[in-house]
Amino acid sequence: AEAEARRELAQLAAQVSQAEAELAALAPQHAKLSDEAATLKAEEERASAKLQQLYKRETTASQFSSKAARDKALQKEAAKERASLEKKEKQAAALEAQLRTDKSEAGKSEEEAQAARARLAEHRKREDAARKKVAAQRAEHSALTDRRKGLWRKEQQLGESTRGSVAELDKAQRTLQQSMSRSLWEAQTD
Repeated sequence: AEAEARRELAQLAAQVSQAEAELAALAPQHAKLSDEAATLKAEEERASAKLQQLYKRETTASQFSSKAARDKALQKEAAKERASLEKKEKQAAALEAQLRTDKSEAGKSEEEAQAARARLAEHRKREDAARKKVAAQRAEHSALTDRRKGLWRKEQQLGESTRGSVAELDKAQRTLQQSMSRSLWEAQTD
């Protein structure tokens, strides 16, 4: 069970490392996309300002030989600016979508990392509890072993004492038997 817990702990640590690596890998791309989005937004604002300026020029008739030439030139320039603006808006929209996707992935990776950290903490907690239980069982085993050894010593002492008492009793009986007549001894033992 301990080996399995260690194996699962190692897997969780690897998952946490992988999630953190993914977050670290996404961070530069996220920063780059944010910078590109800001740049495109600024270009969009400049293009919009330029378009406004072009509309303002429409009122200036002195630059062109005729009104038709001026209108044609302004329409051509406005069309270019609109096309450029549309292109920039599409790029900005694509970058914003990519940015949202990256943020979502970063959020998922962070959630996975948090979940893995929580599982890792739980496994460490269980491992600590198991270590404490093993230590308590070892202490109990040691105490029981000491008690068993003490009881064995006591049994040995009692055995020796009993053997000594039996030997003394036998000696006393022999002495008594020798001091009594045979008929008196046999009458006593029956």
